[in-house]
Amino acid sequence: MLKAPKSLDEDARLAVLKRLEILDSEPEEVFDRITRLASRLLRTPISAVSLIDEDRQWFKSMVGLPVRETPRDWAFCAHVIHGTDAFVVHDAQADARFLDNPLVTGAPHVRFYAGVPLTSIEGVQLGSLCVIDTRPRAFSAEDRDTLRDLAALVNRELHLREAMRDAHDTSRAARAALVHTRERFRSVFEHAAVGMALLGLDGRWLQVNEALADIVGYAPSELLHLTFRDITVQEDMEAHLSLAAELLTGQRAAYTLEKRYRHAQGHAVWVNIRVSLARDDAGHPSHFIAVVENIQARKEAELALHALRLTLEDKVAERTRALQASTAALLASEAQMRAVLEHANDAYIAIDERGIICEWNQKAEQLFGWTREEALGLPIHHTIIPDEMRGAHQMSLSRTALGVEGSGQVNRRVELTAVTREGRTLPVEVSLGAVPCEGRTLYCAFLHDISERVALQRSLEEQARRDPLTGLPNRRELLTEMPKAMARADRSEQHMAVIFLDLDGFKQINDTLGHEMGDRVLCAFATRLQASVRDTDMVARLAGDEFIVLFEGLYTPMVDEELITLLDERLSAPLELDGHDIPVSASIGMQIYSPGAETTVEELLDRADQAMYEVKRTTRAALSKLAA
Repeated sequence: MLKAPKSLDEDARLAVLKRLEILDSEPEEVFDRITRLASRLLRTPISAVSLIDEDRQWFKSMVGLPVRETPRDWAFCAHVIHGTDAFVVHDAQADARFLDNPLVTGAPHVRFYAGVPLTSIEGVQLGSLCVIDTRPRAFSAEDRDTLRDLAALVNRELHLREAMRDAHDTSRAARAALVHTRERFRSVFEHAAVGMALLGLDGRWLQVNEALADIVGYAPSELLHLTFRDITVQEDMEAHLSLAAELLTGQRAAYTLEKRYRHAQGHAVWVNIRVSLARDDAGHPSHFIAVVENIQARKEAELALHALRLTLEDKVAERTRALQASTAALLASEAQMRAVLEHANDAYIAIDERGIICEWNQKAEQLFGWTREEALGLPIHHTIIPDEMRGAHQMSLSRTALGVEGSGQVNRRVELTAVTREGRTLPVEVSLGAVPCEGRTLYCAFLHDISERVALQRSLEEQARRDPLTGLPNRRELLTEMPKAMARADRSEQHMAVIFLDLDGFKQINDTLGHEMGDRVLCAFATRLQASVRDTDMVARLAGDEFIVLFEGLYTPMVDEELITLLDERLSAPLELDGHDIPVSASIGMQIYSPGAETTVEELLDRADQAMYEVKRTTRAALSKLAA
């Protein structure tokens, strides 16, 4: 008897089998159906799904075999895993490799054998799908194709399980990352260098950080008893209220405004405030999110620069009358301007009409990594302009500054993306002005790094799409994702189930065990619900004790009873919380979305809701009848 040698990917195969947890597992109909079909189609009394372990071959499914495993040295399948196609033995008694094999000389008296390799996603050989006969026989090309097709079905099931295992590991890592993100957001809010606040729709401060309190001179506890109107300079109120109204009506997603707050000591403080709107689960406005930056120093520098510019113009007008005195004053003004610019909190860059850098202050050196000596004389697009924006500069340098048309952006404040010498991109806020100088135009810009503000805003917007209790997507996120899921169903021509779940008796849990325990029950139920569906299915908390599952990728719409029964079985076990066995159950309604159906998101949710309430009504009626 010729023993098959160990394969080169021996360790890899054993690792995949261990990861799949399939060895010594219970029989499964999905595999048994394939082996029965193999025996029937290929007219053999024996067929099996064989997996090659370290010292044995183990049968996940078999037809006509009385044992679940044999020694590996006896296994015909141990030879199959060394090839990539069908392995066929027409007559084992006439084959020198197998004529004295115990499976040939004894039960089950193998004479004919054909097997096709089974592989992992990465191509690691795991075993074979084989058919066996007790008499010699031929094996046609059509027979080989049939066996290959059946083996492909087994491979598909193995690959699906392997992929689900990988997805589970990825999901676990993602949940850990979400917890980390929340903690980081809390730390950013409390320790941010810029002011941050949540405000009610009535303008009252709901939550503020220390940085905002420092800007306006109030203690955080004092601000919570005020509204933004109480500390806003009256002349700036109209612009603020107008923009807030556009935010509430959906005309804007966010707005940025320079305004003045009245400091607790009575003087005005210039700030730059960026405001966005958070919405509740129903999509209604909930509260404002504000990021506040103290720009008093920058305003003072701009005013000083403007004053120096006016002084310079006056000195030039007097040049014909007192050239020497004017020259001395001009030099003094330039020295003052240089001092202001060098100590400004923002980067200051000036370019001429050709886009050549002619001024570069100390803050620009720190922000972009180029020294003043290196930057002066270089084209601006060779330093801070990203590659994708350089073409616009080269097309019309005489009218362009920092990536935008000068005629449209001069004397305005815009947000752009810049690049450092090391190639790192960062968002900046740019204030651009055009200055006539000796018959030509200089473009002068203050650039402020807003990376922290932008990152913080994105984090706040992400929080607005999550249910704060369970961490699930909220109604707002559900209404955003459902149209995408419907579009995917249309493209793939597969069906989607919209499952509506409502916890039974949840009010009684709140009344008897308290609202805190009720919240814990909701969180535990949400965790169990997520674990009960596929990782690719979306689970959302709609409101209260109502949940939604989007179950995509259904090949047939006829899944209602089977899917609902499966969910009901997985969700109905009692929850163990603080020594309490809390019975839980859910009324489940389902609405199927079929490709191309002319229906809206709200109609789908409403029909699923109606189906759930019909289940709840039927259940109550049945209980009442039994009680009677």
